[in-house]
Amino acid sequence: MKRFLFIFAIVLSLFLCACTTEPVPADETASTTEAVTETLATEAATAPEETQPVTTTASERINELVESGEVEISQRDDGVVRHIKGNFIDTLVETHEDAYAVIESIEDFLGIDLDNPDMELKPIEQLNNIFMFDQYYKGLRINGGGRVSVLINESGEIIEIVNTWHLNFQMDITPNISLEEVKEAISIEYNLDVTEVSELYIRSTTRDETQVFELMWDIYTVHDRFKVNANTGEIQLISVFVF
Repeated sequence: MKRFLFIFAIVLSLFLCACTTEPVPADETASTTEAVTETLATEAATAPEETQPVTTTASERINELVESGEVEISQRDDGVVRHIKGNFIDTLVETHEDAYAVIESIEDFLGIDLDNPDMELKPIEQLNNIFMFDQYYKGLRINGGGRVSVLINESGEIIEIVNTWHLNFQMDITPNISLEEVKEAISIEYNLDVTEVSELYIRSTTRDETQVFELMWDIYTVHDRFKVNANTGEIQLISVFVF
């Protein structure tokens, strides 16, 4: 009997606790949620914004230095920048790779198009403090302009860029006269043996104040050098080597 009364007392206590606990009203819960949401929104709105670094491109930097008189530029009639005189970048130039990276960073400013699949800049041998690059069109070197040079001082700082890039350049690079035909013509006319040293290239020249591009063969013999128009067959003796 005592055991029964003990169990009954426990059950009764649990029942009374359940009856006396008041549920939280739905509207009060909603109010609390809205208050928390509003607080978070206020904190987000008043939080300080992260400062984004301001970057200046090399081209923008050149324009700023031109305005201040620290850098000078000259342009051709077609808008291509021919000269940049003065240092406009903190990067030091020690290799052709460094020089090319500088040219690439300002190609829009210079007015050249390195993204053109037909065009390419290839390095040539460094001359003292000058890194030079020749312009190629569909794999052929352009002789007579078509060069970008980066001049540096002893510390590797840029002091000048010279640009003779040929803009919007297009031509047929298929020669009408083959290399074998050129060799045969030279052998017959000059009675010379032509060596295997030769190059097909594009020559830029001016005739009657008009720029002309010609497809040329550069041919070497044992002692002589010839330049032959690859379309007309005109042969020109350039030099005689004396040993």
